[in-house]
Amino acid sequence: MSLVDRRLLGHPRDQARLVAAAASVRDRSPDVRIVVAGDGPERSALEAQAASLGVADTVRFVGF
Repeated sequence: MSLVDRRLLGHPRDQARLVAAAASVRDRSPDVRIVVAGDGPERSALEAQAASLGVADTVRFVGF
């Protein structure tokens, strides 16, 4: 299963919540992949969040 989110990364979007939810979703569905297609001021913080939550292999940031 894959989920794709495509937009500018930053406020008022809440991609941080999507990244945080990735751990819970992955626990129930280990094959899930989340693709975040976009760029913006929050990208590096979101990548760091994914790494700190251990979901960097589940959440992929591809830019535009």
